[in-house]
Amino acid sequence: MRFGIHRVVAVVASSTLVLGALSSPSGAQSTSANNAPTYTVTFAARVCPTYESVFANRSRNNIQESLKNLGPDTPYTNFTQVLPSFEDGLSPQSNCQPLTGWKFALGSGYTRPVPGTNLSYVTGTSSVADRQVTTLPTTPLLDSHGDPTGSSIPGAATITLTSAEANLASRSSSLWTMGGTPTQPLGSTPNDYGFAALRCATDNVNGDNVEWIGFPSSTTHVFCFAFYVQPPPGAGTITITKQLASAQAGAASFDFHGNISYTTNNDFRLTVPSGQTTTSMNFVRGETRPSDVPWTVEEQPAPGYDLTSLICSKVTTSVITISGAGASIVLAPGDHVTCTYLNSLTPPPLGKLSITKTVTSPAGFAPPSSELPETFTYAAQSGANHANFSTTVPFGETSSPTATALVAAGTWLIGEDSPPAHAGWTWTPSGVTCVDDHGHTTTSATSSISVPVSPTDGAACVFTNVLHPKGSLTIVVKSHGATGSFPVHIVGLNDLAGTQLNQTATTTSDGVATVALGDSTTPLNGSWNVSVETPNATSRGHWKIFGSPYCNIRGPAAHLSGPEELHVSPSNSVQPNLICDFEYQFVAASTVSLEKVLLGDLTAFTSDVVISLTCDDGTTATLTVPPGTTNGASLPTPVTIQSSTTCHAVETSSGVNSADSVAIVHGVLVNGSYTSEHVADFFVPADTTESHVVAVFADTFSKGGGNNGGGGTDGQPPIGGGSGDLPYTGAPLGLIGGLAVALGGLSALAFMRRRSIIKN
Repeated sequence: MRFGIHRVVAVVASSTLVLGALSSPSGAQSTSANNAPTYTVTFAARVCPTYESVFANRSRNNIQESLKNLGPDTPYTNFTQVLPSFEDGLSPQSNCQPLTGWKFALGSGYTRPVPGTNLSYVTGTSSVADRQVTTLPTTPLLDSHGDPTGSSIPGAATITLTSAEANLASRSSSLWTMGGTPTQPLGSTPNDYGFAALRCATDNVNGDNVEWIGFPSSTTHVFCFAFYVQPPPGAGTITITKQLASAQAGAASFDFHGNISYTTNNDFRLTVPSGQTTTSMNFVRGETRPSDVPWTVEEQPAPGYDLTSLICSKVTTSVITISGAGASIVLAPGDHVTCTYLNSLTPPPLGKLSITKTVTSPAGFAPPSSELPETFTYAAQSGANHANFSTTVPFGETSSPTATALVAAGTWLIGEDSPPAHAGWTWTPSGVTCVDDHGHTTTSATSSISVPVSPTDGAACVFTNVLHPKGSLTIVVKSHGATGSFPVHIVGLNDLAGTQLNQTATTTSDGVATVALGDSTTPLNGSWNVSVETPNATSRGHWKIFGSPYCNIRGPAAHLSGPEELHVSPSNSVQPNLICDFEYQFVAASTVSLEKVLLGDLTAFTSDVVISLTCDDGTTATLTVPPGTTNGASLPTPVTIQSSTTCHAVETSSGVNSADSVAIVHGVLVNGSYTSEHVADFFVPADTTESHVVAVFADTFSKGGGNNGGGGTDGQPPIGGGSGDLPYTGAPLGLIGGLAVALGGLSALAFMRRRSIIKN
């Protein structure tokens, strides 16, 4: 696809003007802004009365680093930009107050935690010259292009990224920020504030104290908001330990529920790896104050396993109440409570075989629900005796109900048949463990096992299988008009951790498909959100998505969740291997140039001529022409325009000494319309087309014309308003009109009129 070039020429011509021959003489001075886009970030800090006053981030999980759970679910959708209207304008977060003097730090990486805290912090600070930002009482509120809105934002500060920082921000997960500093994440008085949430740019996924900064398409300004609670509770630690009576041949997973977990359903899972007996998880939580609900945790029933014991210990003064498989904890500040759950395989009924089925996935993602549950069948044989049974298992590392069969005494060989392989995945056995009534265990690393059964005993066996996805996800990017590097973000939608895979597609030829490389997406299964970032805008132009992204040639096989986002499910039985295409068009920057033409009696030209340009998108430029210039002047470099905007150009100083009596004829031709004023207003299209606007101001001086009165205001030359106009002393009207027509300004003839400016 090609975009046409639209050229608008705003000119007043004379007999001595040759278009294209203007230059900046040695004495001319000119300044301009926005020749290259600048990237800005506004950092804002807020202090809140309670944790419940703060919105959670998009993933409610146990990566969250606040001492208590947060309030309502996020108001944001996937990859939407952080906005002050959400952060400061929505209840209950609108109850939070600006926090002045709060620091933020930048880095090129992150780690966790800061010693003595539960908070993550940035690393690689030397890569960004140890940049820190301190919030001010108030700072101008900018829009997505970095232009002033006319309003202000309290408790905030705005910085302009350096070229090194902007280069990091052009790549996914490369420019990081944190609340506080690496040595003081909670400021110089850490007991005064408790961390609640941090959101930055488009990264508001996990609730930790680090987020990365990136810029969506056609955006050069983003916001980062940090939220704190005052006063904070004291911190303690709760450790939940899962212990097995004996090692299992396969992984064993156990589900828990309680408010110590910040997930949407207040649940979490502990998985004991194959061949091991113990695993644990730490929860750093706030002290339980008199008005608080105690922290709770309870193990959910696990088919095939019995809870043998639950023992909790403490270091200081916490109060722990145990009831069945649950514990209630009144946590004391600084205390460390450890609750250990001991489980063993459930003994079999007398004279029976018992089968429990557990399935796991290496990535922790489920296939589409329509494809599950799966049915596994078993054949058992002891001499001439046979037994056949099956069990149907739901997915997600949870066990199925137990299947049993009466058997005779003897040594039984039990074999498992997995379900047929799907187009998107297959199952492989990871082992089986059996136990008899006396607690004796037998293990096997295959899908079969020999188990002795006496006349009064039985055997209980747990078979574990692993799902192996065969599907894949390939991201392809095409670029037109230019080449560049396009960061790709692939975020898991099924797992609690919000796993993110990152790739980059670097195009090298116009219109040629390029495969994104980086984190492996082969194999891959489950549901993912895919988005592509465009390279940062430069002085050359910016990028626009071309059409809608799609997957596979025969159909989308994906849900379009935004202009540049897809929801995809590789490894599905219909289309296990997805190839998703994104296509972008480079839009060259539009330009505006200022030019000055000087005509008539130039001895009247005794001070600087100043022409100022201001555009609604924030673009500014100034052309200053000193006395003695005879052949005109222009900006050495046109200013660039990235988004369509309206511009206003005005001659704020005419170059006439007030001691002289001088008549000046002004003129400007704008978009085909002539005006004899000293101002020009024009629209510059830039979002989808490349435009070039040349605004040429021409003044004809006539010295000694007398005083007809008039005086300028607001820094503009005075407009003649006296008893009469001076005669025109420049080029003949016919010549001016003829040149205007030649330049395309036909309508200028209909609007041309003389105006005089008188200065004494």
